[in-house]
Amino acid sequence: MRKRIYYFISSVCFASLLVSCTTAPLYNQTATTEQESVTGPSEKAQALLEEGRSLTEEWKLDEARTPLLEAFSLYAALDDRSGTVEALLNLGWNAWQSGNPSAAEVYYAHARDLAEAGDDKSIILDVRNHQADLTLRLGDAVGARELLGTEPDISWASARTVSAWYRLEGSALDALGETSAAIDILKTGVGVAAESGEFNEEAQGSYRIATMLSRQADFTGALVWAERALRADKMAAYPPGIAADLRALAIIHEKMDNLEAAEDCYRRAWLAWYGAGRYSDAESARKALETISGGKAYLPR
Repeated sequence: MRKRIYYFISSVCFASLLVSCTTAPLYNQTATTEQESVTGPSEKAQALLEEGRSLTEEWKLDEARTPLLEAFSLYAALDDRSGTVEALLNLGWNAWQSGNPSAAEVYYAHARDLAEAGDDKSIILDVRNHQADLTLRLGDAVGARELLGTEPDISWASARTVSAWYRLEGSALDALGETSAAIDILKTGVGVAAESGEFNEEAQGSYRIATMLSRQADFTGALVWAERALRADKMAAYPPGIAADLRALAIIHEKMDNLEAAEDCYRRAWLAWYGAGRYSDAESARKALETISGGKAYLPR
């Protein structure tokens, strides 16, 4: 899974990003005959998984659950360990987004059991990352660090998984009040992601650094890292991330009394959230825009 695992940073009112899976095409749209569109069970499971991921990212959480469960069933029937783990992780993320952390914990626990039985260290690390993310979201930074364990080696784990580990370790350290150490760890993860073209992880790590620097009133530094997050999210073509980055930039500009820039970023964040179907986030950005501009902002129906 790629993805996008973002935290809610209420202390500076940054919007939540976080997504745990990769944006991927749904189906091959170029098939011209019924025969060309027929695929085997493995290909069908992968297509269902990607459909569920995309629907989850579009915030169509109930609709996403059906293809994710179908993908899980197919992978399990095929005794495809890695595919089954991937489907369980996506189901866990969907459950968390749907407000059901208990279900997310169960999905992740099954994924971990399968991964550890298979003895693939990279897959195990990916699952533990997801469990640590959930644990951290539930407010247990110490438990999250225990799940993360020791620093992984890029020689046996993917750059995405390793950079995610640095991001989560940095976020846990920050939650424990060790912000300077957290920023150093996050910078390492951003470097790994950037070198490997993992734009989603580069964006998430940069976003967190911007959050921490803003909280320390280092607004110039925060602006640099928020702009880097926006560039990376644009490279990843991830609309919710772009919207959250724009709101982060608006908040930083407002703190710096750059009100014209803040207004521009709030407006762009509002429209980007709206376009991504995240209407509650869009409404929050719209209200901030109206507050700073002194006028009404609306879209015609």
